[in-house]
Amino acid sequence: MNYKRTNNPKLFSGTYWGNFTELHSKNTSDVSIIQNRDRFANEFDIKSLGTLPDYKKLIPSEYKKRYPWRNIDSFEEFLQNSNWVDHLEIYKTNGSSQVKWIIISSPYDDGYYYYDEHISNGFSKLPYSLYSTDSTTYLLKIGKGGILL
Repeated sequence: MNYKRTNNPKLFSGTYWGNFTELHSKNTSDVSIIQNRDRFANEFDIKSLGTLPDYKKLIPSEYKKRYPWRNIDSFEEFLQNSNWVDHLEIYKTNGSSQVKWIIISSPYDDGYYYYDEHISNGFSKLPYSLYSTDSTTYLLKIGKGGILL
């Protein structure tokens, strides 16, 4: 299991990625991804996997106008129902900075296919991947008041 190869097995054991092995995918089990996971946990002071408070206010108004029949109850549900988000993970930080939650999305792309959708929704592109050698990881920082740019 991938999570067992990190320095933070408790943190990553509950993730989709963490339960892969090389038998599933060499791209997700590459040593660089394992190292990137540890780097991410340290760099962003990650405490645990988490869920967001309601944050319904973070759902873009244009989305609500375009899809009024979709009864999306939370920002997390909005992300899960967005076709540009893939391998969604939500983390709670130790709170030593303004950042209280980190959301990552790691779609299979070359860094361009879903770039605009992520950036226009407040994400930034990480310089390293957290899911596989053939995916791009985007990160969204959330504080008590909402999205932090």
